Amino acid sequence: MNIMIAGCGKVGQNLAARLTNTGHEVTVIDKNYDALSSVTSIVDAMGYQGDCTSILNQTEAGIKDTDLLIAVTDRSEEHTSELQS
Repeated sequence: MNIMIAGCGKVGQNLAARLTNTGHEVTVIDKNYDALSSVTSIVDAMGYQGDCTSILNQTEAGIKDTDLLIAVTDRSEEHTSELQS
């Protein structure tokens, strides 16, 4: 299974390790270079530095080929213009 993990904190790192160890293809995405490199240096996962709440960054990281997206970031973005109808 092709899995994208949004967020490279402790939970994202743990998930990436467990999923790659069971044979899944994993891509991790995070804005923070240090967090991203700490995951990709110890886990066999692809890394993409960018805003994981951005559809443009998700597309560039390969979301179209992903079977599952797991969001474990501490950020969420609300689009207030969509809420004000």
